[in-house]
Amino acid sequence: DMNECDSNPCKHGRYVNKVGRYKCTCRPGWTGRNCEKDMDGCVQKPCQHGTCVNKDTGYSCICFPGWTGQNCQQDLNECMRSPCQYGRCVNQDGGYKCTCDPGWTG
Repeated sequence: DMNECDSNPCKHGRYVNKVGRYKCTCRPGWTGRNCEKDMDGCVQKPCQHGTCVNKDTGYSCICFPGWTGQNCQQDLNECMRSPCQYGRCVNQDGGYKCTCDPGWTG
């Protein structure tokens, strides 16, 4: 029995030599008999409020303004920055609203 693993058949994974054949165990983000196919981590649409970017090791999210977290699932509380100079800040999903004090607009 020859050792098929000597030719490094598994592109992105570990290989196990078996009698007359081999088996690849792929690293996360890879699939195929020889771990040669990049799995599209964005297929499941994991980024709730952002843009998904496929990577060799999975995916990453570029969050829209007002959102944070691995999957852009957490609303940022913009009111923590005190953006309303003469009024009250009301946090909203992905943004905020200022309720102006009497005599002020904007």
